[in-house]
Amino acid sequence: MSTHLLLEGPDLAGVLARVHAEHGPAARILGVDKVRVGGLAGFFARERFAVQVEPAAMAATGAPPLLSDGGLSDGVLDLARAVDEQERAQCPPVGTPAAPTPLAAAPRRATVATERPGFAAVLASLAGVVGGQPPDLVVPPGATRSCDVETLDPVPAEDRSPGQPLLVHDPADEVRRALGRLGLPSELTEHALARCGATGGRDLLAVVGAVAELIAPARRAAGPPVGPGQVLAVVGPSALAYEEAVGLARVWRLPAGCVWLAASNRAGTDVPASRVLPSPAQALDRLAALRRSRTPVLVAVDAAFEIEAWQWAARVVSALAAEEVWVQVDATRKTADAQAVLDQLTGVAGLLVHQASVTTDPGSVLGLGLPVIGLDGRPATRRAWTGLLAGHLGQW
Repeated sequence: MSTHLLLEGPDLAGVLARVHAEHGPAARILGVDKVRVGGLAGFFARERFAVQVEPAAMAATGAPPLLSDGGLSDGVLDLARAVDEQERAQCPPVGTPAAPTPLAAAPRRATVATERPGFAAVLASLAGVVGGQPPDLVVPPGATRSCDVETLDPVPAEDRSPGQPLLVHDPADEVRRALGRLGLPSELTEHALARCGATGGRDLLAVVGAVAELIAPARRAAGPPVGPGQVLAVVGPSALAYEEAVGLARVWRLPAGCVWLAASNRAGTDVPASRVLPSPAQALDRLAALRRSRTPVLVAVDAAFEIEAWQWAARVVSALAAEEVWVQVDATRKTADAQAVLDQLTGVAGLLVHQASVTTDPGSVLGLGLPVIGLDGRPATRRAWTGLLAGHLGQW
């Protein structure tokens, strides 16, 4: 059985010289590709040549000699120059982003990644050194092999052992790493990539949009989640929670009198003393009157950073028998710390996230396993999530 090797380097003449040095003049060239290494979005990549070699006796194949006694033959050098000239005439400049592949594109035979897919054909037409379609190259399991796939170059050409294959990777791995840095759960990223189909690995903004569709409801209710005489508890630091409750009442066009504050003191707020519930016992005493309200009742429940404060808030929520509980979460806090305070409450239906635009990993709050209702004082819509995530990625 023949052994096929893949050698690569920054210029064709140098790779061919290496073939001669390592495998002798009888080595047979099966195919050549020009690949682009690294770069971003089709730009700033480095060009390299990948040469597939069969170290077999040349007499049986009739392949043309690779080198003369004095070094590279003039035919090989002329071939390299001719390839470059014809490719420049037929192909767009390096750095021109490839057009996105339609989702329903017909399947095609996988090949080594090339920025200029006509390179191998040009080489074959000029010299006839490719006797047929080269066999598949060694590719890591799960890697995508298409003309849009970039190549990895973890080992410099001069340090790579003879026959070590050129590694090819799925461009979706770059998307996974980028979204992982934003704190998005890996399961969510995989679902988003699956939604994007064939284009997912090459269009980061499309994947971000798919993430937003998965975590934001298609249509959020225009009104409050509770009815007349029912309680929505907004739990968080007193001033911030009260401000949020007032904002929600304004959006839902509810009267200012429907907003209450449950806190041991009302410092930092402008809430009237008559609408303050200073203890769980006071909350229980006022419950009957609240139930007679003709509008929903919004109660901002004070809870600072200490566990004891959240335990106090839990007792107030229990005394109010709140039908809906929303909790304010600081996105800059560790997820484990946020989970510790959430564990003090029962029946939490959603999160009101703050500082999402400040933290480096705004997606980490999704690890709490609760729906996000608000982002920095705005409804957590698809557009809000897309703008937040894309802004952190510098794609907006």
